[in-house]
Amino acid sequence: MKSFLGLTGYIRQFMPGYSKTAKPLSDMLLNGVEFEFGPMQRQAFDRPKELLCQSPALHIFQQCEPLELHTDASSHGFGEVLLQRSDDGQLHPIHYMKTSPQQQKTVEL
Repeated sequence: MKSFLGLTGYIRQFMPGYSKTAKPLSDMLLNGVEFEFGPMQRQAFDRPKELLCQSPALHIFQQCEPLELHTDASSHGFGEVLLQRSDDGQLHPIHYMKTSPQQQKTVEL
């Protein structure tokens, strides 16, 4: 379980709502909790795999192609997506970033 959460935690920035999704699995690692792998844990185990296979999947950065940076901000945080146009003429994400108000205190722009 630790290995799976470690792997999915590493790529969590590409999975919206990851912390809510993985909570049933994280709770299994708490001291004194009996190991139980029921329907909630199965869903928490399967959902990150599904999310990684859905659009918008990240595309590979093409060094010679122009980039577009799209940003959004509110009192709840700010986010950005770095986009690049591919051969199909569509813009595709190559990187996501988001910052919460707590993290904003340490971010230097």
